[in-house]
Amino acid sequence: MKKNNAALHGYSPLPICDSHVHQKFQLPLETTVQVFDEMMDHFNLSHIQLCSMPCYDRTDNYRAFYLKSLRSPKIYVAVGLDHHYDERDTAEYYLQEIKRYHAMGADSVKMLEGKMFVHRKLGKKLCDPVFDLFYAYCEEHQIPITLHLGDPIENWDLSKMNEYAIRKGWYCGPEDPTREELRQEVYNVLDKFPRLPLVFAHFNFMGDDLDRAAELMEKYPNICFDLTPGGDMFIGFTQNWEKARAFFIKYQDRILYGTDSYNFPPADCSPEEGNNALRTNLVRTFLEGNEIFTETTKKYPFKPFGFEGEILDKLYRENFFRLYGKHPHPLDKSAIPEGARALLADGKDLDDLMQENLQKVIDHFEKTADA
Repeated sequence: MKKNNAALHGYSPLPICDSHVHQKFQLPLETTVQVFDEMMDHFNLSHIQLCSMPCYDRTDNYRAFYLKSLRSPKIYVAVGLDHHYDERDTAEYYLQEIKRYHAMGADSVKMLEGKMFVHRKLGKKLCDPVFDLFYAYCEEHQIPITLHLGDPIENWDLSKMNEYAIRKGWYCGPEDPTREELRQEVYNVLDKFPRLPLVFAHFNFMGDDLDRAAELMEKYPNICFDLTPGGDMFIGFTQNWEKARAFFIKYQDRILYGTDSYNFPPADCSPEEGNNALRTNLVRTFLEGNEIFTETTKKYPFKPFGFEGEILDKLYRENFFRLYGKHPHPLDKSAIPEGARALLADGKDLDDLMQENLQKVIDHFEKTADA
């Protein structure tokens, strides 16, 4: 019998909920389904949350609904806002966007608007009043928002960034907000909407600033952090091991497992190779391991936490279900084709494969609307 990832590495056999997965690659829908089926089986994932990013691909939300329909109840969907980047982006527009997606079957929201290339293009602060109706609706209906806020500190220094990140526009230049200014935008949101269930992705890039992270947890009791690897957070945990381990124990009910895994094409790597395995093994070994290890790309000796039992169950499953529910939000299969048809008719920024996939989404939901 072929061993899965947990058996190969001696990890806990607990089924896992991955709160932070993407469809980064525009593939035929059937291929993406195959990739996620293999990934969920190999990494022992009982549930995943697909975090859509329309800023990269405007079809993301509808592809996610399609996958949720095929693999319910294993898949949850975090929709992203589809901006016009002009005067049409009003407070009422954003309110209707979240209402529409929530009615279609969105479980939560993914915001990449805190990453500088989107923030810069948007030309609005995260605390701009134009988002108030959107935040108020999410607070009222307790719709969690996973927010990518800022980036590693080196992104504010071009000399420390790699060429790929610069080419993608992930730099933060002198015309952009500072790291602290960007964080303050979100603190202003939380001060106005204190019950907003907000998840800071990548541990809010605070692995090296655990005192600030604890202050946030204490001031805003509805926030959580996820563990998607970002920057040098695990280096920070290792350098402040006792404080970091105590942080995880104290806030074990508010930390979510996530990997930032993607739908890598099958030809690019097998499940135990490539970035998905690197991310999974880094997070799991750090949480469960008992011996210092060196991760493949960082070349840095990490000291893991050695967790077991109840705390692992919370990090891997219970916190996910507490935040997103034991069962995903039901899909309205009659509403999804209408939105997909409107996007297809608009046609802006849609290549041939995107249009083909959208048509498959429309055909699928039209056939299954009464099922």
